[in-house]
Amino acid sequence: MALRLAIEGGQYWVTGVVDDPAVRSLLGQQSFQVGDHYIGFDQRFSEPVTVRAYFDAASSPDVARENAKYPKYRLNQIGYLQAMRVEYAGVPIPPDVFGGRLADRWPYATPDDRFLDFMGPKEAIDGRLLPYYPFYAYNGLLQDGTALRVEDFYAFGRPNGSLFSPRPVQGVDPSEQARCASITAEVATGLITAEEVSNALMAENLILTLTPTEAELGNFEPYQLALNELRTRPLPGAPNAPAPLATFTDDDAKKVRAQVIGRYVLLTLPDDSMPDTLCVYEEDGSVLVHLLTVYEMDEMWDQAGPAALWRISDYLDSIGRLRPPAPPPGRGRAKQPLRGEPPIAQEATNPVCKLRYWTFAMGTRLRPRGGARARVVLSGFTWAAVYQYDRDTDHLDFTAIEVPKAMGAFELDPLLAAYTDALNDPELRGGTIDLSNFTAAALRRDNFGQGAGNSVPFIDPATGMDIG
Repeated sequence: MALRLAIEGGQYWVTGVVDDPAVRSLLGQQSFQVGDHYIGFDQRFSEPVTVRAYFDAASSPDVARENAKYPKYRLNQIGYLQAMRVEYAGVPIPPDVFGGRLADRWPYATPDDRFLDFMGPKEAIDGRLLPYYPFYAYNGLLQDGTALRVEDFYAFGRPNGSLFSPRPVQGVDPSEQARCASITAEVATGLITAEEVSNALMAENLILTLTPTEAELGNFEPYQLALNELRTRPLPGAPNAPAPLATFTDDDAKKVRAQVIGRYVLLTLPDDSMPDTLCVYEEDGSVLVHLLTVYEMDEMWDQAGPAALWRISDYLDSIGRLRPPAPPPGRGRAKQPLRGEPPIAQEATNPVCKLRYWTFAMGTRLRPRGGARARVVLSGFTWAAVYQYDRDTDHLDFTAIEVPKAMGAFELDPLLAAYTDALNDPELRGGTIDLSNFTAAALRRDNFGQGAGNSVPFIDPATGMDIG
């Protein structure tokens, strides 16, 4: 059954993901189609944005062509892999040079500075994934303890996507078996790490501690429990005062800027002058809520952008690719950068810094001889998160998404070699990557940000123009 696109309630959906045509699955508020890939972006949170894709293997000419090559050895497994790379003015930048939430991806870096978007080597080893390809769906092991076998990932609805098989899979209910390959992934753009958020949390800004039941934690996100409490009850320290968010409306919620950084959910409240930020997280069964002022938030953000640009500047200088600051229009020499300003600050105000993604479907078959699996990249798409530097605020912000387009030839072997090496190298195999880079994709999301102008625009990669 082929995939079909639908729209309802301002959201795009796909049907055909399982045998029951009535079952639908979310894409997001914006959708695109590249070949047989249905792609959606969800911006209800400012960070992370979630990307979802579904590959219509049953209708794909690439799958049909590969199956025709070896009729007796047809593709028996299809799933999504995802690779990433930071680029500055087209120059690849190592992830640890860029820093932020990407810094710990360096164990998977290839010679051209692409890196696999996958759980850390330690988690992959703990999940017994060493013999298997790093399909993105396997990241669901990080939060779904019921998926203990590879076969379980052929059921639709796994937290980070599902695998596809054209044949029935033993142990999977036929009504639940996925009829497409899928991926649900987080766009990890942030320069602020969980450690930096933790450093801002003190007893003085802790305003609320909740002790919810297991059922409440199972049915609601901690931030949802916190918002409900703040809307309906006074703070413990001010029992005679009204609830802090008693007048907080659903329209106000649409103006909240919501971010997930590590285990912390940051909700910047709508206030045109001095917006405060709630920081909500779970610890030992309790839900803790801190209130951070704009000054405390600025302490985290103000240095992150210039620091990243300095690291990139130093790296470009080390490889002989640092360009001198552009001269001003007309006569005269270029002004020297302000003291402490990175050499590339002026050009970084343009969209030259990008986090590029390659999201593609890979199929495997059993070879006629030896029984070893053969792998093939079927098709995929590339897109990018675009950054711009604001010299007034010193912020290097995620400001746009380049719309997906079909990707060209992709060298898979270096990526898989980096993955295998990291899992086998005694010095690398203990490396870990922040789990929230994968678990936040499955976070239950309220409709934040849509009324605050926080949704970044989609731009044409060829012209840089907003597609509207």
